[in-house]
Amino acid sequence: MPANTPSIKPIKAFNDNYIWAIIEPLTGQVIVVDPGQAEPVIEFLQDHNYQLTAIWITHKHFDHVGGVQALQDAYPDVQVVAHANHGVAQTDAVSEGSEFVAFNLPVPVSVPVPISVKVWQVAGHTEHHLAYLLRVAGENQNTQLHVFCGDTLFSGGCGRVFTGDMSAMYNSLQRLKNLDSSNIDGGLLIADKDIFFYPAHEYTASNLKFGLHIEADNEAMSKHLAKVQRLNEQGQASLPSSLALEKQMNVFLRTDKASVVESVLEKADNSANHEQARNKQATSHTEEHIFAMLRQLKDDF
Repeated sequence: MPANTPSIKPIKAFNDNYIWAIIEPLTGQVIVVDPGQAEPVIEFLQDHNYQLTAIWITHKHFDHVGGVQALQDAYPDVQVVAHANHGVAQTDAVSEGSEFVAFNLPVPVSVPVPISVKVWQVAGHTEHHLAYLLRVAGENQNTQLHVFCGDTLFSGGCGRVFTGDMSAMYNSLQRLKNLDSSNIDGGLLIADKDIFFYPAHEYTASNLKFGLHIEADNEAMSKHLAKVQRLNEQGQASLPSSLALEKQMNVFLRTDKASVVESVLEKADNSANHEQARNKQATSHTEEHIFAMLRQLKDDF
């Protein structure tokens, strides 16, 4: 990608949250995603002499919105992009299908890299959960897609279904899984190796331990878990993660695989806590039913 392509850095917050900072290198403008705390964002901006221009919110939980008001007080001109039901004083309300351009660059600045954003509603964790799909076009049609997915998709896992709507969560995950076959790039498909996810939590190691509980022979999981543990020991993030990798090692994206289906059915049959899930799929084992049982198994893990 060209040298003036935006860079994306994690700002640590709370115990395991990441506030993602999207940095425009020509002007020093910064967008932050889900600032649950204001202090680490302000420190990051001051340390690098950056300018906060926008805040994007994926959902309403406090660890994602708790710092918004303080940042608005410190940076009165900041743009706040959120759903109308996210509980913040947004300047720009967005929802499923919204599109906009990232960064407000002055006219004299030459920007050969188009930076466009699409908004998807990915319900399940919360009803109005959003994902921001940042498309960065590079040289020779080498386009990357950077997906800020909040608490819907984690590396190796997915968020809890606080809405209780397992169908919505399943459909949201399937939509993200199929991004490489979606018409995001004006008719050109983006390869799964060029699609990157930026979840809001460092849950990768625990998710992969559960994944190996389901798919004990999954070599991709085993190898990546060892890598993640080394990174975490060094205080480094395991994120972002590519769609190509998630297809190999995220059990919640593998409900069509026989190894996952057989393991889930066996483990669900051994647990009295899964009676409701089993009743819902008494006559057939659809991928959605497998997902519902899998999510319950993770809740109990």
